[in-house]
Amino acid sequence: MFSFAIGFVTKISLDKFLDSKYFYDTIKIMSLITKNTVIDDKGFDFSKKFFSILNLPLEYWNITIFLITFLIFLVSLLKLPPNFNNRVFYVILPMWIFIFNIYNNTVSKETIQFFVTWVIAFILCIEKRLLFINFYLGTILVYFSINFRVYLVLHLIVFYALQFIFLKKSNIKSKLLIIFIMVVIASVFLEIRKPDLISSVLNARIGVNQYRANDPDANTIINDIFNNKNNSIIIYSMNSFINVFRFLIPLELLRMHSIKYLVFILYQLIITFLVIRNVIEYKNLDKRTNLILFMTIAIFLVQVIFEPDFGSYLKHQTAYIPFLYLSIFRKGYVANKI
Repeated sequence: MFSFAIGFVTKISLDKFLDSKYFYDTIKIMSLITKNTVIDDKGFDFSKKFFSILNLPLEYWNITIFLITFLIFLVSLLKLPPNFNNRVFYVILPMWIFIFNIYNNTVSKETIQFFVTWVIAFILCIEKRLLFINFYLGTILVYFSINFRVYLVLHLIVFYALQFIFLKKSNIKSKLLIIFIMVVIASVFLEIRKPDLISSVLNARIGVNQYRANDPDANTIINDIFNNKNNSIIIYSMNSFINVFRFLIPLELLRMHSIKYLVFILYQLIITFLVIRNVIEYKNLDKRTNLILFMTIAIFLVQVIFEPDFGSYLKHQTAYIPFLYLSIFRKGYVANKI
């Protein structure tokens, strides 16, 4: 109930004091519903259909979503309780509630993404058979990739690749070599048959950020270190490798000289430390925990590719809190061995 109180108070307060930029998705989706129009954008058009299921005004949607998400959190904590002796949990939980109330708990794409994430996390926790887990997750992520967010299929691909590398008993180096060769072949094929697709992926961040350099709302923008005008896969890989560390250890935000960025840095450093600790110990974890960890890593790697700034990174990360909770505070959890 303490969590409910924190969540309710922060939700009411944030709705009154936050800048309008935090409600961009909400305003746009409600406008599409009111005008009954589509804009040829999968994310917004799907959100419009989703939130048109119930003909509710925004205020009632906010209350409904808050109660549903609180119930989900409550059931999750009761059925899969954390180690309450872990003091870090009491630091992270209020942070999760706070940022969740900023970006979720309202009419938004992140709210839909959270529900999808929770269903996937639920399957990973209750399903015993690995084949069925892969089938269910594949079906869900492919469906939402086609209809909602295209990049969700990349989560699935990386998730399958991590299973192939780390769960099967054989030489990991050989598996990495096989995946590397497959990626090279696929890249060459796409470069020949779909050059525009390769270009759009390599320039995903540049395409979003090129008109935002002087935007005051984009002060945490992430530009690649090395210029990649020629769409070199090598330079792209170097930039991506560097960006992994920029996201995991966002010390560059110290230049902002603001308490809110210091809090974000602290939050991200804690998350980074806890997740990496489990990655290092993956051989000692049960398969179910490893699968949850693999999905968490897959989500992060896709974020590294596409996120244009730290604000977007944090916003999208809130939808994946179920995976962070399970991979950090439910370490070693297994109902039955897979």
